[in-house]
Amino acid sequence: MTKVIWRQRWLESINKLTSYALQKNSWITIPSGNYHWSFIDFVNCYFKDVLFGFDYQFYIDAAYITQKEYDIIIVWHTELKNYISPNGNDFDNLAIFADKKWLSIMFKGIYAKQKLESAISDVEKEYLEEMTVPWLFLHWYK
Repeated sequence: MTKVIWRQRWLESINKLTSYALQKNSWITIPSGNYHWSFIDFVNCYFKDVLFGFDYQFYIDAAYITQKEYDIIIVWHTELKNYISPNGNDFDNLAIFADKKWLSIMFKGIYAKQKLESAISDVEKEYLEEMTVPWLFLHWYK
């Protein structure tokens, strides 16, 4: 995977995990009843499909992210990594979305995302643009 593609996926994943409207719509308002566009999908995408289980030092050393970018997101990342969903059920989107701990993590992520926008290129900023509904939903109902 090229650095450009990895960074796009990284930023899009951060965006999904920090988008209140997207989470409300994809988890609560128009739930699909399956894994896609769910809490567990967003988290697995970030940790498994983007970070591949590596810590951020690996990506700093490989020059995929800068130290400044790391400093901006590490508190949010750590809290996300340590988050335990209500009753340990990562598939209960409704309970997670109502969980004060989750909302706190998400809002810290929103703040980090805003700071991150000042540290990335204008081209990359589009990957952090607020999403309100899953892109598949937009295509199905056009």
